[in-house]
Amino acid sequence: MKAADVLFLVCVAAVAALFVAATLAHTETAASPPAAPAAPGGTGRPRDLDLERIREMIERGDLSGREAEFYREAPAGPQNETASPPE
Repeated sequence: MKAADVLFLVCVAAVAALFVAATLAHTETAASPPAAPAAPGGTGRPRDLDLERIREMIERGDLSGREAEFYREAPAGPQNETASPPE
């Protein structure tokens, strides 16, 4: 093998090693995305739900069993749980 062939193989091996090192370094930094910030107003307070009352309301037709398509923002103050929402 000529000296030029050996030099070519060494250069190719060096470039391949640099490519692998750069790929691994990029993969390690991209593998851990930053934590998402909490939603505004999401305080994480637990709520007590009366599931039996909700089932009864669904059976009476006061509530539907499907998820809402549109949501409106909750009022800022405390809300009376027995009051019907304004329409």
